[in-house]
Amino acid sequence: LTWLKMKDEHIISIPGTRSISHMQENLSAESLTLDSKQMTQLNEMIHQENIFGARYNPAQQADVETEEFNQDN
Repeated sequence: LTWLKMKDEHIISIPGTRSISHMQENLSAESLTLDSKQMTQLNEMIHQENIFGARYNPAQQADVETEEFNQDN
């Protein structure tokens, strides 16, 4: 979440959670910062060419009420 926050001031992450402890952990990202070396390393690791595969298995996807990501588009 810190990486997203630091990528651009117009990006607002909206993480979902089902527990207070995860919500508190998510909120703690607001107080963290990353230096330029860390940002470069994360930018190299996290991009469209490195992320592949389904987010959910078929049984879980059936319970998710959002559209599926299609890598062909």
